[in-house]
Amino acid sequence: MFLLPKNAWILSSAVLVLLVLDKKRVATGWLLPKHHNCPVRFLTRSKTASALLFAATAADEQPVATKTLEVCVSPGCVADGAETALLKLQALASSEVAITRGVCCSLCGNGPITRDPESGKKHRKITTNQKILQLLELEENLDPNQEAVLEGIDLCLKGDQDLQRRNYKGASQNYAKGIETGMSAAIALTGGDNNAVALEWVVKALCNEGTCKLKLNDVEGAILSAGTAYQLSQQKSSESLEVLQEAYQSTKQSQEELQALRSLFRLYKEQEEEQKGLKPARRKRITPMEANQRRSLEFRLQQLEATVKT
Repeated sequence: MFLLPKNAWILSSAVLVLLVLDKKRVATGWLLPKHHNCPVRFLTRSKTASALLFAATAADEQPVATKTLEVCVSPGCVADGAETALLKLQALASSEVAITRGVCCSLCGNGPITRDPESGKKHRKITTNQKILQLLELEENLDPNQEAVLEGIDLCLKGDQDLQRRNYKGASQNYAKGIETGMSAAIALTGGDNNAVALEWVVKALCNEGTCKLKLNDVEGAILSAGTAYQLSQQKSSESLEVLQEAYQSTKQSQEELQALRSLFRLYKEQEEEQKGLKPARRKRITPMEANQRRSLEFRLQQLEATVKT
């Protein structure tokens, strides 16, 4: 486990997260639980969602999907926008439809491609919201929460564009708007079953928001955004831990940084074990840049373990 700033409230620009923790200690922050079974309350600035309660405990019986759609994530389809299509499909699909990462469909230049593995039917150029809704048969049945989620994702995608251009202020503003617009709706759509896949877009946006805040020298805000992402991901987001490590290092909070790094490398190991169970074509490959970053973080971890008293 690792430390985040203590004393009850996690604040991102779009969300307040209340964790039930010891309120006696004030200065250093609170300790995140080892398991993802503490209740978390999300309060947005939206009046309609001001008292939404989401318990971060998985339901005893998860709904069984009766249909599967695979999204091709080969390099060609990724270049055509497959990751965006995947996020939107995961966020909007009902519990009866499983959205998974798929392999190359041999239709390069027509991506993003989705495939129904049962029928073998392939859907080409899933590039617009209209095609996403058609694929999920939601054109005439879209409810307000789904509309809000779609709007929120599109705002966060604008944030991604600003982030690529290094417009950190603009990116941070778009992430804040997107999270505020769609996060509570996304939680409501999960029906309380803590569907981390459906919330992946929020987790990604919060991590990116944290990165922008670091660039804008808002370290406290970065820690709060990344901490929110970590909880929403059921403590499975390595990206959120990477943001936390950088934030703690910049403020010389060595104890907190050490615990964040230990959690991060435990998570890396879990992810590697999960990848071993997949067919080679479905495994997510680590890029050379990611491999270099991990080596640097491993060296930093060794330094802290040798110097920080625990």
